[in-house]
Formats: sequence, structure tokens, C-alpha cells
Amino acid sequence: MALYTHTETGVVISSDCKLAGNWEEVTDKKDKELTVAELQSRLNELGVEYDKKANKAELQALLKEHQSEG
Repeated sequence: MALYTHTETGVVISSDCKLAGNWEEVTDKKDKELTVAELQSRLNELGVEYDKKANKAELQALLKEHQSEG
């Protein structure tokens, strides 16, 4: 599964399919460089529940915690 960002809207989605057009694959970003939407998408992929009002630092901590479990 890969993350894709829409170049015009900034929307981030995950997909099993390769996307083209206005979609760019998110690659080689460190967790601190990810946007809140990208962090949320990664957490969703991992099946991690989080407060939708969580700030970037809280999401980063959750992602780090759950990536180290895998």
C-alpha cells in the first residue's frame, strides 16, 4: 500500500493501485516532514485509533510507537 498526494488539493490517500494524473506518491519523507493528513493516513493504514483533534506532535508519537511494534 502506498500513500499518494493530490497535487492540486493536497489530499492524501492510501491505495493498493498505482495512481497517475494529479497524484504523486509520497516517498522518502521522514515522520517529522509528514503533514497531519499524511500522519493520519499512515495511522489509518496501521489500524491505529487516534483523536481526530490530535496535533502533529501527538500523531508523530503514535506513529513512532506503532511502527516500532511492527
